[in-house]
Order: sequence, then structure tokens, then C-alpha cells
Amino acid sequence: MTTLDMEVTVTNFNYSKDLEDPTSETFLFFQNHFRQEIKKIYGTIPGYEGVEITSLKSGSIVVGHQVFFTMAQSSNTTEKFQETTEELVENLQEVVDSQGNCQHNTSVLCLVLRGDPVVSGMREVLDLDELCHQRAPPGYGDFFSASISSGVLHCVTSCTPNRPQSLECHHGRCQVTREGPRCFCPDQELYWYAGAQCSGRVSKVATGLGLVVALLFLLCLVLLVVLLCHRHRRHRSDLPPYFGGSWYELDDFTWSPVGGAVIPNPGVAPPHPPPGDPEICGRPPGPPPGAFRPSLERVDPFLQLRTPRPKVTPDL
Repeated sequence: MTTLDMEVTVTNFNYSKDLEDPTSETFLFFQNHFRQEIKKIYGTIPGYEGVEITSLKSGSIVVGHQVFFTMAQSSNTTEKFQETTEELVENLQEVVDSQGNCQHNTSVLCLVLRGDPVVSGMREVLDLDELCHQRAPPGYGDFFSASISSGVLHCVTSCTPNRPQSLECHHGRCQVTREGPRCFCPDQELYWYAGAQCSGRVSKVATGLGLVVALLFLLCLVLLVVLLCHRHRRHRSDLPPYFGGSWYELDDFTWSPVGGAVIPNPGVAPPHPPPGDPEICGRPPGPPPGAFRPSLERVDPFLQLRTPRPKVTPDL
């Protein structure tokens, strides 16, 4: 890899203080525009890799820049350096001669060349990583390294995809900051992420709804248990007071009938009165034969009926 220091004057852009700040929007816009337009001039030269602005000075804008080339090592490397330099200056001069009046056309680079635009000749760069450090934006050089693919030098970072050392950001995006490459997770007001690499995304809305459903289910379960306990207590309160053992084992438990008891005895018939009995004369005829008519004159209506204790027989 070789570099060549050049200097050209761009006359259709005015110099401003914002160009002194390499992080300002004005500087970044001018740098991107300069790289795109100068590539149309330098890009036809074999081995061209790109340019890097090294200085900006007033006088319209005097742009100092480095031109990067890739050249294979050979016995005539010096001659190749010289040929490439001469071809580059010739291309610049042809563009200047063909531009005419372009003072008000900001879509191109309106160039003016001094007698010799070459500030310093080509020199070989052996440390490609150092070259990438120099070409990186100010403050970001330590995070760039060199990678050669198909004979082309690429300055890459951990945010460059499809590389062994690439930073995997899963649901997020990787961006190089002044503190180094890091993952930025989107929609953090809607999602939680597990770790700094935006993995394990969990929806806050779904989690909230799931929590509400779980609380409602738990509340319903508690209400059901309370209802069952209440019904069980009401059922127990309908039984006689507990004195030990089971209610059917209580010796003093009695049932009082609502009225008297009539116990028919079809096998016993009242005697027939003898004919001409004066006591029954004038009375309505008695019950037919076979009917039982108890005499209740001597029955105490206040006597309680006591029954023996029930016995429980298991159903076999």
C-alpha cells in the first residue's frame, strides 16, 4: 500500500469555521462530496483505493488530501510510483481544462491547480492497520483494522458483518462510538432485552397482560375457596350441638311428634254390643267389624315419646 500527498483548490465552496470541526455536519457533507467527485478523476488509475482529507484552508477551500494506492512489489517499484504520480496529475489537469465556468455548480468540484499539486511523493505503507487508523474519522482510529479481500484493502471494525470477530447484536444494530463498538437496542420502551447485545427480547405489554390474567385467576381461586369454606360451615351449623362422638350416639336425643300417634291393629276387632243394650240406644251405629278404635280418655297428651338410639349398619 502506498500514499501520495496532494493539494487542490475547490472554488465553488466557501470556507467556514464549521469545516474546522471534523464532526460537524458541514465537514462531513463536504468530505463525502469530495470523495465521490475526486474518485471520478483518480478512479481510472490502477490500484486506486481512495482519499483521505488531511487539511482544509481558506482561499475558497484549499484541500490537502492523501491518495491511497495498492501496488505489487517488483524490481521497478520506483518507476511505477513515478508513472502513477504523473498520470494522476494529468487527470487533474484534464478535468480543470474541461470545466469551464463552474463557480456556481455545487454538484461538481470546481478545481484550480497550482503549478505542482504534489505536496510529497509516494511512500510505502507497511503497517496496514496503522493506515486504517489514519483513514478513520478522528477519535475512532483504534477501532479500525485492515482486511484484504480479493486484493482490495478494507478497513473494518467489530460492526462489520460476516466476520469472525463481528459483534452480534441480535435484535439491535451495531455502531462504532468513541468508546468503541456497541449494540443499540430498538424500542426499549416496548421491550426488555437480556444483556448488552440485545438478545432475549421480552414484550412489556405481553408481560403486563400475563400478570393481570395471573392475578385475576388467583383472585378467583381465593374466592372459590372462601365460598366452599362458608358452605361447609353452614352445613355443620344445621346439626345438633357437638357433645363428643357423633350426633346419632346421643342417648338423650329425642324426637317429639307434632300430634298423637295412631297405631292400627287390624287383628283386633271391638266386641259387638248385645241386642237391646240401653247404653247404645239412640247412638249412631259403631264401627264395622274388624275396625280398631282406641280409647284415649286415659292417655296423657303431655307424655313425650322416647325411641331407642339409632344404630348404623354398614352397607356390605
